Amino acid sequence: MITRKLVATVALSMAATFLAAEAMAQCPLGSACTEYTGAGKKGSHFRILVPDVWDGDLFIINHGFELNRLSIQGHNLCQKTNPLGPDVDCSVGGDADCAAVPGVQKCNDITLFGFEDQMIPLGKAVAASTYSQTGWSTYQSAKDLKDILKFMKKEPGVGSPTRTIVSGFSMGGAVTVDAMVNLKGGKQIHGAIPLCPCSAGGLPTWDTASDLHQAYAYLCNGVPGGAFNGVAVDEGINWSDLGAASLNMAGTINTCFGNILPDGNPVEAAAQAQRFADFITLTQFAGTTTGASAEFLTVGGYVFLGMGDHVFDKKRGGGKRFGFNTGLDYTSFGTDPVLAADFDVNVQRLTAGKGRKKLNKKGTLVTMVKRKGKKINYPTLSYAGDQDWVCIPEFQNFLAASMVEGGKDFVQVWGSNRGHCLFTEQELSAVTLEYFDWLDTYDTATPDVPSGLTTEARCLALPGALAADCNFDNTGFVPPTLASRVPPRPDWPVPAQTP
Repeated sequence: MITRKLVATVALSMAATFLAAEAMAQCPLGSACTEYTGAGKKGSHFRILVPDVWDGDLFIINHGFELNRLSIQGHNLCQKTNPLGPDVDCSVGGDADCAAVPGVQKCNDITLFGFEDQMIPLGKAVAASTYSQTGWSTYQSAKDLKDILKFMKKEPGVGSPTRTIVSGFSMGGAVTVDAMVNLKGGKQIHGAIPLCPCSAGGLPTWDTASDLHQAYAYLCNGVPGGAFNGVAVDEGINWSDLGAASLNMAGTINTCFGNILPDGNPVEAAAQAQRFADFITLTQFAGTTTGASAEFLTVGGYVFLGMGDHVFDKKRGGGKRFGFNTGLDYTSFGTDPVLAADFDVNVQRLTAGKGRKKLNKKGTLVTMVKRKGKKINYPTLSYAGDQDWVCIPEFQNFLAASMVEGGKDFVQVWGSNRGHCLFTEQELSAVTLEYFDWLDTYDTATPDVPSGLTTEARCLALPGALAADCNFDNTGFVPPTLASRVPPRPDWPVPAQTP
């Protein structure tokens, strides 16, 4: 890889501040491109690679769930605790260059997730943003993506993309869906590839998390050391230090479930195992057979830490809880009617919180009939795992129903690898190649519409690909509805309420 650092700082408008450009930097072997980095007006940072021979397409890849606020920092700059402190370049030595920075030892990387290796040789630019907010509720993400477009339009020698295709993993898939709602079709966005997206919108996503916490509280509140005392089920953990909060969360869950280290007393260890089994029965948590215990810690990070990140942030939840389950029937919750009936009697009932209205208004709604520029359509190809235990298939069902409601051209392809966003490089290559074939022929008489079968065939045809590299489910899998898993609230969007 050839790199040449151009030391330059050029002030632009309030929309973005140009930080640096590197010619031939971070480009795939044999390709020539220029790297641009900048900052958006809401505080985000972004990175763009533009090939020397550019076809006009821009591929934006959105990262997943991130709670580290220090990650909202420029590319190849040391993460810093003081936002007003000096920037420290770490492009040469990486983390070693940051060792002397007080309290910080990590070099910030705005990753493109390897998509540059596919997009740049195809003549397409690729970009990514840190977003200006962390967690699940990135209210400003659409504006953060617009800042990339504004920067490119004003940057000499670059210019506006001809087409902008937005993609992203997990929470970045939710950011992608949010962009589909809030960016102008045919002008600011021309295509979308949500990848394993948590795409149930603000209220359904957070109500699902709240019900997971309800089940935990029902089983664990009476366990000494196993309860999140003082933490409301629709509030989450108000953490000031991520490391300490994570350790506290993991230890508390382990005390109740024994999912890291069972209790040394065989009687208590058996009780821990039974409580976790009851939790799975109630919530239908779909972790792997051998790893479900540890995998719930990941989900717990979203439920307890992610919820707290949202609720206690002054610019989002503002300390106002959102929960609401008054009058809901939990007797069908889970797969054991006796356990569900007892849960229905003992579950904590919540009236609609003061933060619910704001969450409904801004929390990544995916009601496709409200999309700006809705008269201009474009194709959307979603790829998700049929056994994903974080961004569950029920969320994908809601996305598909919303797309049908809005009359949008949508294809869902299912992966069969068990786990959250567990995709191979070959699968992602096949999905994106199939998508661009569709996009390129979209306005023709015979658009090349992908399917699970054509995507699998594309994957198997890639150089060196093996059957183990191409895990697609083409068995006719139909995901359950979200309302069949979590009692629907009357203020959910209509597609999410459908039983």
